[in-house]
Amino acid sequence: MQQFYAPGKLLITGEYAVLDGAWALALPTRLGQTLTVTPTQIQNNKPAVYWQSIDELGQVWLETELLYPNFMPGTAPINPEKLTLQRLFQTIEQLNPSLSIFTQQPALQFTTRLQFNRHWGLGSSATLSTLMATWAGVNAYQLNNTLFGGSGYDVAVALHAQPLLYRLPNAQNFTPDVQILPNYNPPLAQYLYFCYTGQKQNSRHAIEYYRQQGKHQHPNLIETISKLSLEIANATTLPQFCQLITQHENLIARCLNLPPLLQTPLLKGLPGAAKSLGAWGGDFVLVATEMPQTELKLRYFNKPHQVVLTYNQMIALLNEPL
Repeated sequence: MQQFYAPGKLLITGEYAVLDGAWALALPTRLGQTLTVTPTQIQNNKPAVYWQSIDELGQVWLETELLYPNFMPGTAPINPEKLTLQRLFQTIEQLNPSLSIFTQQPALQFTTRLQFNRHWGLGSSATLSTLMATWAGVNAYQLNNTLFGGSGYDVAVALHAQPLLYRLPNAQNFTPDVQILPNYNPPLAQYLYFCYTGQKQNSRHAIEYYRQQGKHQHPNLIETISKLSLEIANATTLPQFCQLITQHENLIARCLNLPPLLQTPLLKGLPGAAKSLGAWGGDFVLVATEMPQTELKLRYFNKPHQVVLTYNQMIALLNEPL
C-alpha cells in the first residue's frame, strides 16, 4: 500500500494577475486530501483501475472502474468527474509511459479522502493532480495544467506544504519561481478571518472574464500586484495590513469592473478591511477586523451554510505536522 498527502490552499494575494507573471502569496490550509493506492483483485474478469473518492463526512461521492487500456469508465452514468479521471490516467501515461500500471495493467484500488468540504474551493482538484503526480513520478505542474489549467500556485502549495510566494514568469513551460516563507507567522493573525460565503465560482469562467476585462485597464497591474504581495507578506500591524489589502482589492475591482467587497451587500459597513480570495464572487473571503469571531458570524455570515474561521483554525501553523 502507498499513501500520500497534500494540504489545501488559499491564495491571499495575486488572484488573476498571477496568471500573467505577478508574485502571489499563498498559504497551506490545515486540511487537505490523502491518496491511498492498494493492489487488489480483478473484478468481473475486467482488468481495471478501481477508484473511490470519499468526502470529509466519510461519504463516497465518486466511485467507478476505469478499464484498461484506455481507462474508459466502466460504470454508468458517464459523468464529467469520471471522464476527468480517464483524462488523468491518459495524461500520466503520456508523461511516463514506462510506469508499471501501463506496461503490466495491474488491478489497483485508488482511494482519495478529502478533509475539507469539496465545495469550499480549497484545492480538491490541485491536490488530486499533485497526489497522482507524486505517485506516478511525473511533473505535477504539467499534469495539473493539462487537466485543469490555472497558474499552478495551488500545486506549489500542495508540493511544499508551506507558506510561499509564487510567480509564473513563463506560462508556456511551467517552471515557476517559488520562494518558501518558512517563518511566515503574521503577528496580526488574531484579527484575520476566513469567511465562506456559500457561493461557488467557476475558476475557468472567472479567468475568461478576467481576460475579457483585462489587465489592459491598468498598464502596471503586474508590477503593482507583485509589490503589494511582498508588502502584505511582510505586514506587521493591523492598520498596515488593512491599507494594503484594500489597495489590492480596489485595484483588481477596477480591472474586473466589479465592486470591492466593502461596497457589496455582503460586507457593507464592516469595521476593518476585506479582500476577495481566488475567483471573485465565490468561496472564501479574507476579513481583517477587531470584531470578535462570534459577532462577525452573527452580523455578516449568519446563513446556515456560511462559515467564519480564525486564521489558526484555517491555516497550517509553523512547526505543526500536517
